[in-house]
Amino acid sequence: MERDPWDYPEWHGFNRETSLAAGLICAGVNSIGRANYADLGDYYVALFGLANGIERLGKLIWVVDFRTTQGRSPTDGELRKLGHKLPEIVNAVRAIDRKCGLNLKYPYPDDDMTRAVLDALTMFADASRGRYANFETISGASSPHDPVIYWWSHVVEPILATHFHGTERQKRARRDAAIVDALIGKDSIVFHLDESGNRISDVARGSYRTSENELAQKYGRFYTLRIVRWMSEVFAKLTAPISGPNGDPALFGHHEVVGTFVAPDHYLRNRKRWPL
Repeated sequence: MERDPWDYPEWHGFNRETSLAAGLICAGVNSIGRANYADLGDYYVALFGLANGIERLGKLIWVVDFRTTQGRSPTDGELRKLGHKLPEIVNAVRAIDRKCGLNLKYPYPDDDMTRAVLDALTMFADASRGRYANFETISGASSPHDPVIYWWSHVVEPILATHFHGTERQKRARRDAAIVDALIGKDSIVFHLDESGNRISDVARGSYRTSENELAQKYGRFYTLRIVRWMSEVFAKLTAPISGPNGDPALFGHHEVVGTFVAPDHYLRNRKRWPL
């Protein structure tokens, strides 16, 4: 006789937690796709959603593997031993990936950009650094751990070096900035701070920065989603085969929630609204 997953409290826990992880990640990538110097708030929403969403998805994978190998869910104390640091959680998922020989279509993107993204998200998630940096500043001591400055210098500047500098797009951005300046520069007052904390005081610089922002949004989203895609495929590979009538009813169907992230590169680069 088939078992109804709804009869298992564990199924509902997995369902809520998977939905939460996916929702946080979607909020994060949607915000990083809007973030720009004129509204830095989107950067903080993005970093919060991504850091927490990736952490929770990684922990779900760890719990699924524990449940499969131990025949039970981990205790609260056992789960707490995994901690909150993203590099350790990602390494735990990589170990599970290798142990299970999952043969993924989208394997772990082991490159400098992945390390840069994880480093920036880890810095933000650290309560002694990025997470409460604004409160440090409010308290009167400028924080040396501003997460937006860190994201720009560690993630965006390499993106610009790869996808913008020396390209026709950069030439066009310079030309457009000069045209805008010639048209309205003398009649405009501009006052903004860019992501590095430098003043933008003329329309030419604002126009050029807007072009940089377009690349920062597109590829910041892309390189982050590559990590999420890998984790989502790991989660699907671990849960889908063992959640049928003869498997673990608590795992039934949850892979569909994160299936939206298992998509080809051109979707990750160009899709602006998530989920698909």
